[in-house]
Amino acid sequence: IAYGYRDLGAAKQIRAGWAFGFGELEAASFAFNAPRQVTTEVVAEVNQGIFVWAAAGYDEVPQGRNGNAIRIHRRVDGIGTPPVTTTLSYKGGCQPTGTDVGVAVTDKPVIVLAYWKDCDTLMVRRSRDLGKTFGPNTVLSTRTHAQGLSIDAHGHTVVVAYTADGTTWVRRSTDDGSTWSSPKQVGSGATSLRVRYAD
Repeated sequence: IAYGYRDLGAAKQIRAGWAFGFGELEAASFAFNAPRQVTTEVVAEVNQGIFVWAAAGYDEVPQGRNGNAIRIHRRVDGIGTPPVTTTLSYKGGCQPTGTDVGVAVTDKPVIVLAYWKDCDTLMVRRSRDLGKTFGPNTVLSTRTHAQGLSIDAHGHTVVVAYTADGTTWVRRSTDDGSTWSSPKQVGSGATSLRVRYAD
């Protein structure tokens, strides 16, 4: 089990950790810096001993830099290997509600990151070196009025669900997030999305 949250008692800090045996044996939690002044989303994912946390945030006060960022922190086999933290900064977020972010890990393993840019552009980026670097953006949607997203992986298949323009859509990849199916409408008006892939 992997978990993460913003620590309101510590400035600009994300607390994260993991537990084994379905939460019975808990490892010590740790902290990494929030990506920007205001944290809008923290997500966690684990697959095959790869633990990944992602946090999205934006600058409430202009800082003379790209005002939005996502910080990705990953560990392999818990505390067995040194952690790697990567920050992706960009212009054009979605203040004041911030940026939704989702992360999935395929069996290959590939880390697949999804997030909204400019409130209307759904981006996906992939890392094939366990989060050290991320490839170019792939645009999955340019519909307006984004209201959330969720992503999950199973094997080499990745599924993304998102709501935009009052409609909920799903897109699917069978090659670790390299190429994607056409969007399929599955509902309307979902504001809080959770997608999980099951056998």
